Amino acid sequence: MSPWLPEALRPRPRGVIGIDRHQLCWQAGGEAARVAAHAAMESGADSGGSAALAPALTQVLPQGLQAGTVDVVAGNDLAVWWLQTPPQNAASLDELRAVAALRCAHLFGGSPADWQVAGDWQARQPFVCWALPQRLVRGMAQALAAQSLQPRWHSSTGLLLAGAAHLFPASGWCCIQTPLRAMVWHGQAGVVHSLACLPVSPHDPVAAVQGWIVTESARAGLGAEATLHWLDLSGSLRAPADAGPQVRRLLAPGLQPRPGAGAPASEAMVAAAVGLAGGRP
Repeated sequence: MSPWLPEALRPRPRGVIGIDRHQLCWQAGGEAARVAAHAAMESGADSGGSAALAPALTQVLPQGLQAGTVDVVAGNDLAVWWLQTPPQNAASLDELRAVAALRCAHLFGGSPADWQVAGDWQARQPFVCWALPQRLVRGMAQALAAQSLQPRWHSSTGLLLAGAAHLFPASGWCCIQTPLRAMVWHGQAGVVHSLACLPVSPHDPVAAVQGWIVTESARAGLGAEATLHWLDLSGSLRAPADAGPQVRRLLAPGLQPRPGAGAPASEAMVAAAVGLAGGRP
């Protein structure tokens, strides 16, 4: 499957910030993850501000960090995802961006101006989009500016598909499991036809995904019985061990999160681990 959003990190950064709804995580090549909690974010367009982020950044970032650009990777519980259908006879990239922002607000709340949208822009076929609350993006920029840093935003899934697209088939059902979410999609010759980011239980993540696949297959006329290719980045390495022959586990040991002693993996830790690896196993 070709990358949806080409955002691979080159060269690999010395360290990255992973962020989810509750944590910031700084992870560097020779260090264990440094984690700090920030104020819990509201859902949708009201998420996060610099007042919540600045104290957490002070705890997480190493002293004497050189001024410049820092890569910030959003976890799957923070970034929102959808499949966008372009308007007929789309005239420009600006028109595609406007339509995608309007659709984002319709799906996830707020107004189009409340979201920062990225997309695998296509004028003639549906394409994948993801977005972050604009207030969060501005808040992070302000909090990092106090330390002479500028953020460069990524998503953990986008980086992974840019750096490790070879793990996934160009056609068929695929899933990336992180601690709280499962990104599942169906592709046909590298084109995504169906997509969802589902909340999952760590005890039975396969059930939610397979249930959605059955429903979506009936709606869109897709094959529900084909092999599901599953990459587990949840840190548990438990699923889908007993899911039956229709689930094929994919391995990417270099992308596993590295929690501190006694700390379970989080979406922020996964995002930092994927960012540090540049999305490559």
